[in-house]
Amino acid sequence: MGVTDLNTYFETGFSGPLTLCFIAFSAVFLVLGGLTAIIYAIKYFGGVKKAAPPSQPPAPREKVPAAPALTGAETGEKGKIVAAIAAALLEATGQPCRITDIRPAAGPLRRPVLRRS
Repeated sequence: MGVTDLNTYFETGFSGPLTLCFIAFSAVFLVLGGLTAIIYAIKYFGGVKKAAPPSQPPAPREKVPAAPALTGAETGEKGKIVAAIAAALLEATGQPCRITDIRPAAGPLRRPVLRRS
């Protein structure tokens, strides 16, 4: 009983699918091993140069004075707006800030921020 083509060999019996599985997994892991070798070769031959230590230590950052405590008038809705603006500025700049004045926007395109009941 001779095998006429490769397709029937992999479809018949127990050894055909087992052989196909072995070939497929071998190919996958050989490719992964080759990619790993390429990555290590790039690291080895590329040689990331270490940065020279700085000649002088970085200057200390200037301390930002603490924000004054909120008064009773600012603890309501206005206080929430001040806190939201301060948080947005801190997130955007990465540095603490102090809000000294809040005025309503003026002009024809002004939209109300708070709804008054």
